Amino acid sequence: MWVQKVPGGGVAHLAFSPGGETLYTLDTGGWLTAWDLASRGSRRLSRIESQDGWFSSRIYALADGETVVTRMDVVGYWEATLNQDGTIAEPPVVFTLWDVTTGQVLTRLNPPGLHQGSHAQVLPDGRLYYLGPGSKEIMGWNLRTESPEPSLGIREMTSDIFSFKLSTGGQFVCTLFQGNGPPVLHQVVTGTELRNPLPINGIANAYKISFSPDDRTVALFSTPPPRISLWDIRNRTIRAAGIPSDLPVQFAWNPTTPMFAALNPNHMLTLFSSDTGEPLRSLDFALGRSVRCVAFSPDGLTCAVGGSNKQFAVFDVDL
Repeated sequence: MWVQKVPGGGVAHLAFSPGGETLYTLDTGGWLTAWDLASRGSRRLSRIESQDGWFSSRIYALADGETVVTRMDVVGYWEATLNQDGTIAEPPVVFTLWDVTTGQVLTRLNPPGLHQGSHAQVLPDGRLYYLGPGSKEIMGWNLRTESPEPSLGIREMTSDIFSFKLSTGGQFVCTLFQGNGPPVLHQVVTGTELRNPLPINGIANAYKISFSPDDRTVALFSTPPPRISLWDIRNRTIRAAGIPSDLPVQFAWNPTTPMFAALNPNHMLTLFSSDTGEPLRSLDFALGRSVRCVAFSPDGLTCAVGGSNKQFAVFDVDL
C-alpha cells in the first residue's frame, strides 16, 4: 500500500489515466498533480487559479491519454446578473481541458445552457451530456471541437428531468424525474432518441444513478437514510436493495470484477460484491475526517482513495 501526502490540501477528486500508469489528483489548494504509480514520483501540472466563489471539483481523464478535463462550479457568493428578459441568470459551469504533458490549458468553455448544479456527464471521448434549460432535454456538447452534439430526446415526457446517466456502452439512459417518481430506464434508438421506457419500481427516493462498466447493473442511490440498491438490467429485477452507504461521490465500480467501492455505515471504505451487495472487505487508511473520493485503475487491480487530511492511498485489490 502507498500513502502519499499532496501539496495543497484535502484530495477533492482523483482519476486514473487510460493506461493506468498515472494517477491525477486535484486538491483543495487548487493543485492538479500527476503521480507516476511505478516510481511514485509527482509532477505538478498546474495550479488552478481559483476566482472568488469558484471551486474545481471534478477530474475526467480522456481516452486519448493526453488530456484531462476539470469542472469548475460557482460556490458561495456570486454576483447576480440579469438575462435580457429581466430574470436572474444562473451561475455558469466552466470546463477546462488540460494538456497532461505541458500542463497548459487547451481550452476553457461554458456549454450553452449549462449552469451551476446542473447534472452533467463527461464521456471518455470528450462528449459532454447535460440537462438543458428547464430540465426538458439532455443536451450534448463536444468539449474537443467546442461544438454541439445531437441531444437525447425522450418521447412523451410529462415531467422535468432531475438527473440522468448514460450507460457505459451508450445503449441505455436512466432518468430520474421531478416529483419522486420511480427511476426510468430508456433504450437509445438511432443514436439520439430514447424509447421503450421501463420504470424501476421498488426503490423509493432515488436521487443519483450509476451504470456498471458491463452495463449489467444500475446502482441507485437513495436517502434518507443513505442506501444503495442494485437493479439487474437483463432480468429487470432488484438484485440487492438497501445497502447501507454514504454519499455517491465516494463510489466507484471495478471495471473488470463484479465489485464496487463505497463507504459503509462507519464511514470506512468498503469493497462490495455487485452480484449480491454483500461487503467483501473494509479498509481504514486514516485519511482524516472523511474519505472524499475513490477510483479504480482501468485493469481493476488497483484502487485509489483520497481523504480530507491532504493524503491519498493506493492499494492492490486482493480479496
